[in-house]
Amino acid sequence: MADCLFLNNAIFLWHATPSRMIMLSTAETELMEFASCCCEIVLARKLAVELGFSQLESTDVYEDNTG
Repeated sequence: MADCLFLNNAIFLWHATPSRMIMLSTAETELMEFASCCCEIVLARKLAVELGFSQLESTDVYEDNTG
């Protein structure tokens, strides 16, 4: 499972780890990765606020749902 967070068209955070769970379908795997990515976004937004760069708009998440 891997995800990338971009800031101004540059990779800000890249995360890849082997799964610690056994998924029964690709759709379930994609859903778990989507949830993990959203958690990373929340942490990145909190970091940005602490650094003085608060976002007023929502963060777009693109997910390839082929499951």
